[in-house]
Amino acid sequence: MDRALQQATSSNKLKLIKAECLAFLGRYEEAQNIANDILHIDSLNVDALYVRGMCLYYQDFIEKSYSHLQQVLKLAPDYSKALELYRRVKLLITKKDEGNEAFKNGHLQEAYELYSCALEIDPSNVYTNAKLYFNRATVCSKISKLNQAIEDCTQAIKLDENYIKAYLRRAKW
Repeated sequence: MDRALQQATSSNKLKLIKAECLAFLGRYEEAQNIANDILHIDSLNVDALYVRGMCLYYQDFIEKSYSHLQQVLKLAPDYSKALELYRRVKLLITKKDEGNEAFKNGHLQEAYELYSCALEIDPSNVYTNAKLYFNRATVCSKISKLNQAIEDCTQAIKLDENYIKAYLRRAKW
């Protein structure tokens, strides 16, 4: 992409392809910078909005991502990549919220199943999955599955090595 951009320095299409690739590589800040530069010029560029929404999603800003993807789909209802990600985001929000609600209401087995289901939605969303593993570990500790609680905290730490709450909770058990 860099070679192509050397030849076509003003091509927003190539810049956005590069930004999408950077996002898939986990280089979210670089991808967002490219998308933001384009959005400063064209605030309704659906490709740039999609890239920004995708970056937000993978950085665990799920609600913001959802808003960006809604905006993309209002502007371009047939944008297949945005529609696919939008459905995944919506399902993830739903399962996570349902799991939180079940936990809050003391329906621990249901919360466990909902968090487990949410973990299957997108294995590549590491930061959100780290939180889901942590939530499921909390449920496991309440239903006397301490070994699984420790394993889930370990999984959360593998996904996000800076997740202090997971370290603290694992050490507690």
